[in-house]
Amino acid sequence: MSPIRALTIFLSVVVIAQLIVSNSAVRALNQNALLNLGTSSIYWWPDQGGVCATASTLSSPNTSEGTNQPPSATTAPTNKDYAGRQILTDAQLTAIQQSQSVYQQAASQVGIPWQMIAVVHLRESGLKVANPANGQGIFQFANKQGGPYPEGPVSQAEFLRQAILAAQYLKTKATANYAAHKTLSTNSDGETVKDTFFSYNGRAGSYINQAAALGFDPNSQGYEGSPYVMNKADAKRDPATNPSGWGQIKTDGGSLSYPANGDYGAFIEYGALTGIQSDNCGGGTVNCSSTTNAAATSGISPTRQKVVCLLEQELQLWKNGQMKIGFRANSADSFSKYSQNANELWCADFVSWIYNQAGYPLKDGGAWRIPGVATIDSIGRAGGKFHWHAPGGYTPRPGDLVIHGGSQHVNAVDTYTNGKLTMIGGDQGNPAYKGNPDNEYPDYSIVSADTYEINDITAYVSPD
Repeated sequence: MSPIRALTIFLSVVVIAQLIVSNSAVRALNQNALLNLGTSSIYWWPDQGGVCATASTLSSPNTSEGTNQPPSATTAPTNKDYAGRQILTDAQLTAIQQSQSVYQQAASQVGIPWQMIAVVHLRESGLKVANPANGQGIFQFANKQGGPYPEGPVSQAEFLRQAILAAQYLKTKATANYAAHKTLSTNSDGETVKDTFFSYNGRAGSYINQAAALGFDPNSQGYEGSPYVMNKADAKRDPATNPSGWGQIKTDGGSLSYPANGDYGAFIEYGALTGIQSDNCGGGTVNCSSTTNAAATSGISPTRQKVVCLLEQELQLWKNGQMKIGFRANSADSFSKYSQNANELWCADFVSWIYNQAGYPLKDGGAWRIPGVATIDSIGRAGGKFHWHAPGGYTPRPGDLVIHGGSQHVNAVDTYTNGKLTMIGGDQGNPAYKGNPDNEYPDYSIVSADTYEINDITAYVSPD
């Protein structure tokens, strides 16, 4: 146990902890800031109703001189549609966050974007981790492949198994795409994602004709006429504004019925979760602006800003009860999320996860998790991507890793203002269990934030 932990338990008069995050203090990202985030996570701020994402492309027909031109319009990278309406509800975003680790594991095995699995989960079973009564499973396999699927809740292992099947099914469906889009991969562009959703839904000729009527090329952009894929992409494809010109097949084997339903298209939901074309993301930096640390995060590197955003995101998940104490394997709501299912002291796991999610892992080569604090200290001392700093004479900056008590604990700097250092870390003391220090870590520990005078710090490890 680190001296800071001991002080918190036994000498509370020395270190006065104070949570610094208000009820709505998860940072909102501005429009330009969203353009620089990667695709490894979703970032949700309930008070804003938005999702950090990179830009997602929407094709627009251009019939000048009778020809269709390449896609030219882009949606704003937020959880808002073309008319400024929220796409994914806060409840949906919460459910996706809770299942994200399963989507990511399945996507990693198969090699597709994890957000596609999340969208299919949303559309086919409303994000429930349970088999519906029709025997087709969570992802509604029409031929019941991989079954049987008895009705009711499923285990995390079964959920993962079905998610892998869904990922494999999506990848297979891509072979029916137009010639330019037949390979679905983790880095596929937006047109391939659209085309694959179209194949997943059946590639109806009525939708290809509907795309042509809107000015799209029926030989390469038929998916643009599918409400399953593109509903509410723009005014012409919104049943509220074009009720007689935008239809949908509502029964198996049926014809177009007007207007289309009110659900968002799969690609629109996908774009709300994350960006889809990194080469269209533009510049800009993440700006974790808020009334509490806008000044502290301005002028720091994009990596540091991403780290701060992620730290505060995870803190909020613990504060609002979405993350729970104790170890549960393959669970998105316990510390196994950070430890790759290792039941161990997890402070180093937590900061390793944060930096990996920020796209700047502590260790390259795929094995991103560093379970030992001493190893993190050694990474800093070795130079290279990270740098070691003795506490004396160094001014801590947001995103720095902070080594305590030799090599007993590590957390990360959220803010440093007027000599006050605020750190966010995992496997930290839970006020509700201070009477049981012997089994507090890791069984009852949490992610928490504390503000206190600088003391008992061995070193800082910085990303630049």
